[in-house]
Amino acid sequence: MNIKKIIWKISILIPESKLKEKIRDIIYIDLLKKNIYFLLKKNKLLIGLKNKEKIKVLLKKESVMHDYNSISGYLKEYIPNKGEVVVDAGAYDGTISLIFSKLVKEKGKVIAFEPDPINFNKLVQKIKNNRLKNIIPINKALYSKNGRFKLNNLGTESSKLSSKNNEKTIIVPIVKLDDELKRLNINKVNFIKMDIEGSEIEALKGSKETLLNNNIHLAIASYHIINNKQTYIELEQILRKLKYKTKTEFPQHLTTYAYKK
Repeated sequence: MNIKKIIWKISILIPESKLKEKIRDIIYIDLLKKNIYFLLKKNKLLIGLKNKEKIKVLLKKESVMHDYNSISGYLKEYIPNKGEVVVDAGAYDGTISLIFSKLVKEKGKVIAFEPDPINFNKLVQKIKNNRLKNIIPINKALYSKNGRFKLNNLGTESSKLSSKNNEKTIIVPIVKLDDELKRLNINKVNFIKMDIEGSEIEALKGSKETLLNNNIHLAIASYHIINNKQTYIELEQILRKLKYKTKTEFPQHLTTYAYKK
């Protein structure tokens, strides 16, 4: 057994922390880079690029290089196809939305939810810069009801809904996915990627009609802690009640995967 495998086995015993994240980065960085190169190349997102150095340039240009873990995790079990509809919940600055856009092509759609106005502006600018017409940006947060709620940590990649206040707290609209899709006249969804900083459970509760009426593949970040429990426990319970098969894995960026049985 090599030293990296030994370190990783020991790190499993360490609680979620910055130290554990650092260990993950050290061990998985090269592997995860290769995973992204492979996924993008396989789906012809790198047409015209002839070597890895050029691939690095493109990835850096699209800001993909900042998060190997999450991108590899979201695409691990299912890769959206041409013409499909993707919901990107927690689009942040639009990096993964752009990848989805290129995968589903002109006949597909990407509905990108990002409640943080600073991050949303980055998303919109990225759409404009790339002249994409198949991404629908929505400056709202997904939740179990419609209304308004506090958003903390404005302008960061960890902005989240919370009842607490801090110096970067604003009020943002919250919506049920079921109702928002009706407003958009979208009645079919193929894939949902979700990473909304602990609000995933509430968002699923507002998506029940969509989940029941479609056979959707899901990739949900589930490493967050709510009421002293990691969110994957309740996420799996909700999805199984809706007749979805679930599994939670990919410890580098713990993700719950689901699809209809």
